[in-house]
Amino acid sequence: MSEPTQTVNVLAGLSSEEVDRLEQVCASQTYAPGEAVFEEGEEGDELYIVLSGRIRVAKAISLDVDRTLATLGPGAVFGELAMVGEGTRSASAVCEEATKLLVLSREGFVALTDQEPVLGLKVMGRFAAALAERLRTTTQLLTDTVKWGLEVSGAAALDLHHVLAVHATLSLALTNGERVVGRLLKVERSDVGATITLLGRDGQLHMIPYHAVVAIRLNPDILATVPVEER
Repeated sequence: MSEPTQTVNVLAGLSSEEVDRLEQVCASQTYAPGEAVFEEGEEGDELYIVLSGRIRVAKAISLDVDRTLATLGPGAVFGELAMVGEGTRSASAVCEEATKLLVLSREGFVALTDQEPVLGLKVMGRFAAALAERLRTTTQLLTDTVKWGLEVSGAAALDLHHVLAVHATLSLALTNGERVVGRLLKVERSDVGATITLLGRDGQLHMIPYHAVVAIRLNPDILATVPVEER
């Protein structure tokens, strides 16, 4: 699967004076190759605009494997969900090369929109366009990652159809720290991503959005049901 890239340049359409004004309310930070801007699970209220370099945004699939969600170059924005609500980072951002970023805090953006509402509206429009593009590209990525996550968690010899057919027992570790164990009934795809439905040991149905899953573990007994030619 190819890595998605963001094509929306959030600085495009702004005059040089508007870019200068935006930079005045931002902090400027530089990073070395391999350095993390933030890690999944950290708290933060800043968004980042790439001035130069390249950023890899990735989400943990298992304890030692992650999945690239996006590769971002100059003009791209990331961490924008911090502007609309407090919470933890849903993915990690790591520099693939020497990178320079503009860092805009929620407080700084509010001050900018209060002082220059026209510029604030322009900037927010660019952020919204970038977010809309990311949602489109990650919808298919999330559904593909369901199968990919199963494969890196000990089911490399299986395809998703077989796992579903035998109602394999899965153990899902969730972002809130909980763990759900049950038999896999179905994986549904929709415009907002993938949902995994398990029949729990308590007899209850658990419908879990895939973005809430940190790690997937497959019952090793499932390997015994795989025909030799599929192994």
